[in-house]
Amino acid sequence: MDTATSIFPIYASAIVLAVFSLLNVLLDLPPFIFHLGARNVAASSLILWIILMNLFDLVNALLWPTDDISKWFSGTGLCDVEVKLFVGAQVGQLGALICIMQELARVLDTQNVTLGRTSSEEKRRKVWELVVCWGMPVLLMLSHYIVQPARYSIFGVSGCTVMVDNSWPAIVLVQIWPAIFALVDVYYSGVVVYRIHRYRKEFSSLLSASNTSKSRFLRLFLMALALTVVFFPLTLYLFYYNVNIAHIPFSWEKIHDQEAWGEIVMVPGNGSVFTDHWIRVATGVLVFVFFGMGSEAMQMYRSALLAIGLGKIFPRLQKGRNSTSPSGSTSSFGSRAKVFIRGKLSRRGAAATVSTVQTPTSAKPKSVLPAFHKIKAWYIRFFHRRHHQDDDRNMQLPMWNPSSPTQPDSPSSTVRPMHEGEKEMIPLGPSSAKDTAGVHSFEIEVEDGLRKG
Repeated sequence: MDTATSIFPIYASAIVLAVFSLLNVLLDLPPFIFHLGARNVAASSLILWIILMNLFDLVNALLWPTDDISKWFSGTGLCDVEVKLFVGAQVGQLGALICIMQELARVLDTQNVTLGRTSSEEKRRKVWELVVCWGMPVLLMLSHYIVQPARYSIFGVSGCTVMVDNSWPAIVLVQIWPAIFALVDVYYSGVVVYRIHRYRKEFSSLLSASNTSKSRFLRLFLMALALTVVFFPLTLYLFYYNVNIAHIPFSWEKIHDQEAWGEIVMVPGNGSVFTDHWIRVATGVLVFVFFGMGSEAMQMYRSALLAIGLGKIFPRLQKGRNSTSPSGSTSSFGSRAKVFIRGKLSRRGAAATVSTVQTPTSAKPKSVLPAFHKIKAWYIRFFHRRHHQDDDRNMQLPMWNPSSPTQPDSPSSTVRPMHEGEKEMIPLGPSSAKDTAGVHSFEIEVEDGLRKG
């Protein structure tokens, strides 16, 4: 065993942090790609910020897993980029949450219900979200230079760390803005929660008016609310801590002294990891829980596994799972009765066709058998007669036929050309309409019989 390895072992915290950060990066990519393709600026920006933070934690844990400072990488270039993005991420993530909650609050605004935005309104909204999610973080990165006494510091396992001067301009330029963004985010979160509770009866109609599905609305809201619950207390605690520490007078010469600026502080971590790194891991898990289990993300996971050749090891990946589960379908006693009668008639050789819906396999209509004895003979005669009538004509809805002079005019682009030998569609006649009415009346009689049975 290497002597340096025995003296400076690789910490378990570095391995755990690297593994979870890698999983978050891989699992959060499909939700990011989906929202980016849907041009959802706020949601895609939020997920991208979370992916970047987990990616940096992965790299840092791999580069500095021990306390052997003599063999540490200096972090030149990498840490210069990381620390700036760390500063920007404080308001970038909260800004994305503000935009998400602001948009959800607009959807539930009964005073300004609209059926859609104009193209100019949509552009203004996207520009606003880009400014809040990325413009403000860039501005904060630039202002951080004013109170940056050194390029960065490096801690074991945690890696690159931001340096901020302990003077009052640091509070105004850097530290207060995450707290302000957190308060705005909490305000809009409260507005959304209030409107969901107040308009719970009109909830579905409000979503329909905004062309929003209930599932995606709730997933986006719950994810944003969960992240708000995580970020808000942490942000306020950090702001309270920074305000109450001893401050020194601001001096541009001392802060930007060239000799001090080039010095890189390296500190052994003794295997400990800063709390905010674990919070980044938790935020990545939340994104996967709320969006990584959707149908779109699952399809992307499946395609990725097939692309790397795992389809040969797991053949089930080759099969599409787009069919609807029976447990998710709706049914009634009448529909189950029609399923039962259809099975009975098929065994007797009848060629009747009854429209059905999917029903749970556990439902067995044993209790409704007596109700069918009164109508069974009539039902067989009715469909037996209809079967022979339908042999010589098509019982579909009429289509426009260019060869028929009685049909209304229609654009030629919507007409399917008639082929030689093809039978002309015959519209429903009086007898067919009467048969259709008989089917409806029969369904009513079946349901009435079921209720009595």
